[in-house]
Parts: sequence; C-alpha cells; structure tokens
Amino acid sequence: MLVIDDEKGLRDMLSYFLTRNGYAVVLAASGEEALEKLGAEDFDVALCDVMMPGIDGLEVLRRSKGLSRRTEIIMVTGQPTLEAEAEAARLGAFDYVAKPYSLDRIFHLLSRALLRSRAKKVKEDEHAGGE
Repeated sequence: MLVIDDEKGLRDMLSYFLTRNGYAVVLAASGEEALEKLGAEDFDVALCDVMMPGIDGLEVLRRSKGLSRRTEIIMVTGQPTLEAEAEAARLGAFDYVAKPYSLDRIFHLLSRALLRSRAKKVKEDEHAGGE
C-alpha cells in the first residue's frame, strides 16, 4: 500500500494504523515521489491526497494509469469539490473521500480496493498465461 500525502503527521498516523492492521506501507511525501515509487514497485492500493504542492493528486492519478493499471487509488481531500470528485471518477479513482475521515471508513475502502486490485492481477496473469 502506498500512502501519498504532503502532511507528515497524517502519513505517520496512517502508516502506524495500517501497519498495525497487517498492511505493508510505503510513504510518499509528494506527487513526484509517488510517481517514482509507482514506477518502481507494484502496489495494490494507494491513498492519495488531492491537494499537494507540485504534482497534485489528480495528476498522480492521471499519470499512474500509465505505470500500473491494477493499482486502485483512493483519493482523499480536505477541500472536496464536485469538480474534483468528477475528475477523479473520470480518471479511474476507486473512491473520493473528504477529510476528516474515520479509519473504519478507510479500512472498509481499502479492503474493497484490495479485492479489486487482486482480481485484476488474477485476470492479467490468466491473460499472460494464455499467450
């Protein structure tokens, strides 16, 4: 799991709770760092802040599709707008969540996103094995 957020406190809190619940967590403090990590490693799920300096979360989502088709990305934001939510959906975000959010909600979304990502991997593996 990749956690992308420019707020260190939030990254650390998510890392702590996700790790305690059995997730392997990698952190990225910026969109640029997130894209490097998405290009270097295969992730099932990413939590991505929408508003970050430099490359924002929507741009990370847009560019990530060229790096990994099966990574499910849950967008999170402290300033939700209908426009950003619609753009996230158009770009293929798994979900769009407003801050503050409950950890229960995040864990529920992560489990659903993980199932979808793993189903995509099985389908890719079956397709690759058939060639």
